[in-house]
Amino acid sequence: MKRRSLIGLLFAVLVAVGIGAVAWAYFTSTGSGTGSAATATLNPPTSVNAGPASGATVPVNWTASATGGGAVAPQGYYVTRTPSPSGTSVAACGSSPTSLLPATPTSCSDTSVPSGTYTYTVTAVYNSFSAASTPSAPVTVANIAPSASAPGISATVLYGTNPYWVNDENVNLADTPSTNGGSPITSVAYYDCSTSVAPCTSANWTPIGSTSAGGSWSVTWASASLPADGTYDVVAVATDASSLTSATSSATEVGIDTTAPTNLTPSVNGYK
Repeated sequence: MKRRSLIGLLFAVLVAVGIGAVAWAYFTSTGSGTGSAATATLNPPTSVNAGPASGATVPVNWTASATGGGAVAPQGYYVTRTPSPSGTSVAACGSSPTSLLPATPTSCSDTSVPSGTYTYTVTAVYNSFSAASTPSAPVTVANIAPSASAPGISATVLYGTNPYWVNDENVNLADTPSTNGGSPITSVAYYDCSTSVAPCTSANWTPIGSTSAGGSWSVTWASASLPADGTYDVVAVATDASSLTSATSSATEVGIDTTAPTNLTPSVNGYK
């Protein structure tokens, strides 16, 4: 083949390669004579969905890159997270251009995500070629833990303030939790611990009950469930819609006195 003809063939091949959105070419023969070139495409993944977030974890899933008609299957994918509406993208789901997620399953979990709003992009990779998806819809992460207040105490017979003393009766526990700007509160749980145990820790708190009803977030500590006579710390723990829990609240000290005094028969001069 003449030099001019070979140059013309190479130019035609390069033009053909440049037409596709994502394509490449390779030569199947070299040197003089007739040469040929083949092209293939790498399609981006589609339908990227992110969320809803659970605490600081965001689930991400997508539809695999389409194959057939000259399109190749990707070797794997990597995921990026971008602040919305704008910001610098960072690697997500423990993946990167050099550390791909496997081709299946087409899902991952992005953990330890800071609070904020983000979009996710999934990129297919085949050798040195890549094809990025359209970004997902924005997903908001609000991993700010809630807080709970020291429980309020009320009962039919209630005296004293530190501790609050109650008799053999139902005791109402109430709380005023705060979201601290995170997700809405979904429940409040109450626990007690004998003050004879020092200090009270997660190992010796005894559950009293929990409620998912808002308002006063109240729970009834039934008389039949009251512990033995003595003094106890009562605390609350709040949980929000992102499954984040508060630290244990400040304690309210409660005294339980269910034992009636012993009646004594009066005596005169030592005689009954």
